[in-house]
Amino acid sequence: MEFLKKSTVVFPGYPDQASILQTRVAHRDQYHVLRAELDPDRLISIARQQAGLEDFGDDRFMEPYRMLLDCVCRDVDFSRQGLHTFRQHVIRCLVNRLRIHRDFTRHPEIFDEDVSDPLVVIGMPRTGTTKMQRILSSLPDSDVQRTCLWQMLFPAPFPHTQSTSLDPRVAATQGTGIT
Repeated sequence: MEFLKKSTVVFPGYPDQASILQTRVAHRDQYHVLRAELDPDRLISIARQQAGLEDFGDDRFMEPYRMLLDCVCRDVDFSRQGLHTFRQHVIRCLVNRLRIHRDFTRHPEIFDEDVSDPLVVIGMPRTGTTKMQRILSSLPDSDVQRTCLWQMLFPAPFPHTQSTSLDPRVAATQGTGIT
């Protein structure tokens, strides 16, 4: 049985040790590339620069934020476009948080708004949720207070927006690729 060395035995359907090692090395290398692209501090710095603001308010979101990015780096196999889209989404959410905190600080009366009967559309992908949101947002404000996609993606107004012009959040939404 000398010809059956342990390293040459292959079990169908099971990877050999060399394949497992190559996969682990590739995954470790990918993790480090993703960590560089999705560095939490770097993304926060970019968001602060884009928003022109520094204060996120309550920092209880930081630990889950860091955990999310770490899990994504460990578990998601991004395409180049997927990584770019996810990164932009995270930055957009951070910028929104900065702007919303600014608005809540400047206008505490926002907390007095009545939002007791919201209509929230949720569901699995490809089940008609987008169609339902569009139907609801097309109704007159007297029937339902509508929320357009651009308002959901960018809830806080951009700085220096004039009420006489088209809201720049509409164009920004078109630039996200989300429809």
